Amino acid sequence: MKEASSFELFTVGISKEPVTTAGGLKIVPDICVNEMDEEQAAALLLIRPDT
Repeated sequence: MKEASSFELFTVGISKEPVTTAGGLKIVPDICVNEMDEEQAAALLLIRPDT
């Protein structure tokens, strides 16, 4: 059996205001970009708007 991962997943936004994706999914960011600790981040996915 696999061991549990010690990683936590956070959604990050410019603000904590809800964001609606192109597919209609509403996401409320857990933290703002300025609250993120880059030293503790294992990965960061940057999604650009559809323009």
